[in-house]
Amino acid sequence: MNAQADDFVINTDTDLSESVSFYRDTLGLELEMLSEEGGFAEFALPPTTLALGEADPQMLVSPGEGGTSVAMAVDDVEAATEELRNDGTHGRVDQFP
Repeated sequence: MNAQADDFVINTDTDLSESVSFYRDTLGLELEMLSEEGGFAEFALPPTTLALGEADPQMLVSPGEGGTSVAMAVDDVEAATEELRNDGTHGRVDQFP
């Protein structure tokens, strides 16, 4: 697997509104996208993106279970996923569409 860089870091949260306020107003990060209906927000944090999502069965992790995931850019997502699974990687190995 040839991991090129962090694509984004996602943190699941129980109160998206409070978290958005903290990262935007307290820390001064640039809010790039907010979907209150979808329970999701993205902040510019060059060279990556910080994503926040409310706890949801579709999320990779949920609050209390570590709460944070890192997505890495790779040349071939399917091949990298298969390689990690074949190597017996512990934890979740998922692909985003």
